[in-house]
Amino acid sequence: MSKKLLEDKLIGFQKKIIELSHDLKMEKAESFDREKEFVLEILDVLDAFENIFANLQDKEDGFEKSVKKTMNSFRAIHRKLTRLLESLEIEKIEFMDGKALPGLCKVVDAKEDPQHENGTIVTIIRNGYHKNDFIYRPAEVITVANDKTDENQNMTNRSEVNRLDTTEKPD
Repeated sequence: MSKKLLEDKLIGFQKKIIELSHDLKMEKAESFDREKEFVLEILDVLDAFENIFANLQDKEDGFEKSVKKTMNSFRAIHRKLTRLLESLEIEKIEFMDGKALPGLCKVVDAKEDPQHENGTIVTIIRNGYHKNDFIYRPAEVITVANDKTDENQNMTNRSEVNRLDTTEKPD
């Protein structure tokens, strides 16, 4: 074989390697997107079960035997879904110190509670989930926000200053 033919084949192989690398990267991205959609759908189902459990928790003692069996079946399905997420290394976001952490949760409401510090989680409305550093869904929480009136007044004052800043431009 001539040197030119070998160079052409080598260049062809390198182009093919680059093309295959690109295709692999695209496949991985598509696979991740499909996994994310799948996980979010499972999380919606888990939320539905958790809502059922929360709504019926106090009433369960008065249920008939068949309804109790149905509830136990629901719990078994919930456990299976939870184990499925664990097998994918997807974990529920935990707040060890009980404080809302930016990026890990979305504060949907705030309540005054002089017994606790601002930012303390009062209720988790929807659990959040992550895999390593990727957040599939942040938790939705209600936190403590004491002195709301002072905070609202400060926000009002800031918006008035901003409005003044935007409307009174020097010539």
